Amino acid sequence: MTVYRHFPNREALLRGIWERINARMGPGIGMPTSVGELRGQHDKLYAGFDRVAPQIIAAIATPQGREMRAALNGERQEAFLAIVADAAPELEGKRKRQVAALLQLLHSAYAWASLREQWDLHGAEAAEATRWLIELILEQIKDPMK
Repeated sequence: MTVYRHFPNREALLRGIWERINARMGPGIGMPTSVGELRGQHDKLYAGFDRVAPQIIAAIATPQGREMRAALNGERQEAFLAIVADAAPELEGKRKRQVAALLQLLHSAYAWASLREQWDLHGAEAAEATRWLIELILEQIKDPMK
Protein backbone atom coordinates (compact mmCIF):
# COMPACT_ATOMS: atom_id res chain seq x y z
CA MET A 1 0.00 0.00 0.00
CA THR A 2 2.88 2.38 0.70
CA VAL A 3 3.93 2.57 -2.95
CA TYR A 4 0.44 3.69 -3.98
CA ARG A 5 0.86 6.84 -1.90
CA HIS A 6 3.22 7.92 -4.69
CA PHE A 7 1.49 6.28 -7.68
CA PRO A 8 -2.28 6.40 -8.28
CA ASN A 9 -2.42 2.98 -9.97
CA ARG A 10 -0.40 0.04 -11.30
CA GLU A 11 0.07 1.61 -14.76
CA ALA A 12 1.57 4.76 -13.25
CA LEU A 13 3.84 2.64 -11.07
CA LEU A 14 5.09 0.64 -14.07
CA ARG A 15 5.67 3.82 -16.06
CA GLY A 16 7.59 5.27 -13.10
CA ILE A 17 9.82 2.20 -12.94
CA TRP A 18 10.51 2.43 -16.67
CA GLU A 19 11.32 6.14 -16.40
CA ARG A 20 13.72 5.38 -13.53
CA ILE A 21 15.50 2.70 -15.56
CA ASN A 22 15.78 5.11 -18.50
CA ALA A 23 17.21 7.81 -16.23
CA ARG A 24 19.86 5.38 -14.95
CA MET A 25 20.82 4.57 -18.55
CA GLY A 26 22.19 8.08 -18.97
CA PRO A 27 21.31 11.52 -20.32
CA GLY A 28 20.01 12.05 -23.83
CA ILE A 29 18.07 8.80 -24.05
CA GLY A 30 14.38 8.99 -24.79
CA MET A 31 11.82 8.27 -27.45
CA PRO A 32 13.30 9.59 -30.73
CA THR A 33 10.87 11.28 -33.12
CA SER A 34 13.21 12.31 -35.94
CA VAL A 35 16.06 10.77 -37.90
CA GLY A 36 18.47 13.15 -36.16
CA GLU A 37 17.31 12.08 -32.70
CA LEU A 38 17.50 8.40 -33.67
CA ARG A 39 21.05 8.79 -34.92
CA GLY A 40 22.07 11.02 -32.01
CA GLN A 41 21.03 8.65 -29.27
CA HIS A 42 21.54 5.16 -30.73
CA ASP A 43 25.07 4.58 -29.39
CA LYS A 44 24.09 6.11 -26.01
CA LEU A 45 21.08 3.79 -25.86
CA TYR A 46 23.15 0.64 -26.28
CA ALA A 47 25.76 1.85 -23.79
CA GLY A 48 22.88 2.55 -21.40
CA PHE A 49 21.54 -0.97 -21.86
CA ASP A 50 24.94 -2.28 -20.81
CA ARG A 51 24.94 -0.02 -17.73
CA VAL A 52 21.67 -1.43 -16.43
CA ALA A 53 21.77 -4.85 -18.08
CA PRO A 54 20.01 -6.80 -15.29
CA GLN A 55 17.07 -4.38 -15.28
CA ILE A 56 16.82 -4.41 -19.08
CA ILE A 57 16.90 -8.20 -19.20
CA ALA A 58 14.12 -8.26 -16.58
CA ALA A 59 12.14 -5.70 -18.59
CA ILE A 60 12.10 -7.95 -21.66
CA ALA A 61 12.07 -11.39 -20.01
CA THR A 62 9.42 -11.13 -17.30
CA PRO A 63 5.67 -10.66 -17.63
CA GLN A 64 5.82 -7.56 -15.41
CA GLY A 65 8.65 -6.10 -17.48
CA ARG A 66 6.84 -6.75 -20.75
CA GLU A 67 3.71 -5.16 -19.28
CA MET A 68 5.79 -2.14 -18.27
CA ARG A 69 7.23 -1.82 -21.78
CA ALA A 70 3.88 -2.46 -23.47
CA ALA A 71 2.39 0.54 -21.70
CA LEU A 72 4.46 2.69 -24.06
CA ASN A 73 3.58 0.89 -27.31
CA GLY A 74 1.30 3.66 -28.60
CA GLU A 75 3.90 6.34 -27.92
CA ARG A 76 6.64 4.14 -29.37
CA GLN A 77 4.71 3.48 -32.59
CA GLU A 78 3.87 7.16 -33.00
CA ALA A 79 7.53 8.13 -32.51
CA PHE A 80 8.91 5.67 -35.06
CA LEU A 81 6.20 6.47 -37.60
CA ALA A 82 7.30 10.12 -37.22
CA ILE A 83 10.90 9.07 -37.92
CA VAL A 84 9.83 7.35 -41.14
CA ALA A 85 7.78 10.40 -42.12
CA ASP A 86 10.88 12.53 -41.47
CA ALA A 87 13.10 10.27 -43.59
CA ALA A 88 10.68 9.50 -46.43
CA PRO A 89 7.52 11.65 -46.37
CA GLU A 90 6.13 9.92 -49.47
CA LEU A 91 6.20 6.45 -47.86
CA GLU A 92 2.71 5.42 -46.79
CA GLY A 93 0.53 2.60 -45.55
CA LYS A 94 1.78 -0.87 -44.82
CA ARG A 95 5.35 -0.20 -45.94
CA LYS A 96 5.63 2.86 -43.68
CA ARG A 97 4.47 0.78 -40.71
CA GLN A 98 6.88 -2.06 -41.56
CA VAL A 99 9.86 0.29 -41.83
CA ALA A 100 8.93 1.99 -38.55
CA ALA A 101 8.70 -1.42 -36.85
CA LEU A 102 12.12 -2.47 -38.16
CA LEU A 103 13.78 0.77 -37.10
CA GLN A 104 12.23 0.47 -33.64
CA LEU A 105 13.37 -3.15 -33.33
CA LEU A 106 16.95 -2.23 -34.18
CA HIS A 107 16.80 0.63 -31.65
CA SER A 108 15.55 -1.60 -28.84
CA ALA A 109 16.50 -3.76 -25.91
CA TYR A 110 15.36 -6.82 -27.85
CA ALA A 111 18.02 -6.34 -30.54
CA TRP A 112 20.64 -5.48 -27.89
CA ALA A 113 19.81 -8.61 -25.86
CA SER A 114 19.84 -10.88 -28.89
CA LEU A 115 23.22 -9.61 -30.08
CA ARG A 116 24.57 -9.89 -26.55
CA GLU A 117 23.27 -13.39 -25.84
CA GLN A 118 23.72 -15.02 -29.23
CA TRP A 119 26.80 -13.23 -30.59
CA ASP A 120 28.54 -11.84 -27.49
CA LEU A 121 28.31 -8.33 -28.94
CA HIS A 122 28.09 -5.71 -26.23
CA GLY A 123 27.49 -1.96 -26.13
CA ALA A 124 29.52 -0.21 -28.79
CA GLU A 125 29.90 -3.22 -31.06
CA ALA A 126 26.18 -4.06 -30.97
CA ALA A 127 25.32 -0.38 -31.50
CA GLU A 128 27.67 -0.21 -34.48
CA ALA A 129 26.06 -3.27 -36.10
CA THR A 130 22.49 -2.06 -35.62
CA ARG A 131 23.35 1.53 -36.57
CA TRP A 132 24.81 0.24 -39.86
CA LEU A 133 21.55 -1.54 -40.66
CA ILE A 134 19.48 1.49 -39.60
CA GLU A 135 21.49 3.61 -42.04
CA LEU A 136 20.94 1.08 -44.85
CA ILE A 137 17.19 1.18 -44.23
CA LEU A 138 17.13 4.98 -44.12
CA GLU A 139 19.11 5.16 -47.37
CA GLN A 140 16.84 2.63 -49.06
CA ILE A 141 13.59 4.36 -48.18
CA LYS A 142 14.88 7.67 -49.53
CA ASP A 143 15.58 6.06 -52.88
CA PRO A 144 13.64 2.78 -53.14
CA MET A 145 14.79 2.21 -56.74
CA LYS A 146 18.42 1.61 -55.66
